[in-house]
Amino acid sequence: MSAECWREFGCSFSLLALGWLNYPLMKLRLLAGFGIFLAVGASGQTNIVFPELLSPSETVLMTNAEFRCLTGGKLCFRSGLSDYRSYEAAKLHTNVLLKLGFTLEDLQKRQAAFDQKNKLATAAYAAQAAALAQQRQQAELKAQSDAEKLASFNATNAAIANPATKKANGNTKKRRNG
Repeated sequence: MSAECWREFGCSFSLLALGWLNYPLMKLRLLAGFGIFLAVGASGQTNIVFPELLSPSETVLMTNAEFRCLTGGKLCFRSGLSDYRSYEAAKLHTNVLLKLGFTLEDLQKRQAAFDQKNKLATAAYAAQAAALAQQRQQAELKAQSDAEKLASFNATNAAIANPATKKANGNTKKRRNG
């Protein structure tokens, strides 16, 4: 923040102490200032750009490579507007790692931990998928059983509601000649 900003907050503090400033307005100013501080502090890292990103054999991997993020033990770089690439730490020159503040051993440990988490997540996903498949199969069997019961019930009701009709002459008595 600029010096003027700090003077404004300093002045506001003294006015608050004297009771001349509205407390909710001061609270809003403090929260806004703190929010700006957090936003700048959280994303205020400087972007490190390598004119030439080198491999251990000093061949150029990328030009104007901007370090973007670290995923496990892989480092992601961007060149231009849309050219993103990730490299394992062992495939980068040690000076690149040193400039970023990493060591090869630490990044390898991070990658091993990342791989372990991925294995656990994959196993959990597979178990969940198997459980869902089993539930789906049980639901299909239940639906089939319910359909069979419903068909049987409907057939029984139809037989009770509509008894078999007698022959056309069934209701008439036979006449005796006599």
